[in-house]
Amino acid sequence: MRKNAESMGANFMQGMNGKVEENVTTILGQGCDRTSMMGTTVHMIHGTAIPLKTETEMAGMKMASVATAFDEGKVDDTFFQHPAGIEAVHDRQADEMSRTMATQTMAMLKDPDGMKKMEQGATIPGLGPGEGNETDQEMMDQVDRIMRG
Repeated sequence: MRKNAESMGANFMQGMNGKVEENVTTILGQGCDRTSMMGTTVHMIHGTAIPLKTETEMAGMKMASVATAFDEGKVDDTFFQHPAGIEAVHDRQADEMSRTMATQTMAMLKDPDGMKKMEQGATIPGLGPGEGNETDQEMMDQVDRIMRG
């Protein structure tokens, strides 16, 4: 599963002309990996998805954000409370679609030949070429229902 996940990530990055360089810089005392893709460069703490610096240049606009402090330790519970006056609403259709996509992705990652099948044009993770057309249509119908409300 790990091999397929790493291969899928690398293939995605290559397909988008992206690159990852490990431990290329230090920000706030943290060794950082640099990931560049489609006009965006992100410096993340090595081996994590925690960004400390982000630079984007697109359509003539430049944007940047840089962490000014890094504190290790427990995060106060108040940061995880819902803001007053905002009510969470469960979207059953979106939840169902997300679960389906997650299940299919896990099936592809668990299949020793999952990446080969995906590279050969399987449209649904874990299935071979030409398989899953009925499932594809079901997913498209589901997306259409969600978009219409």
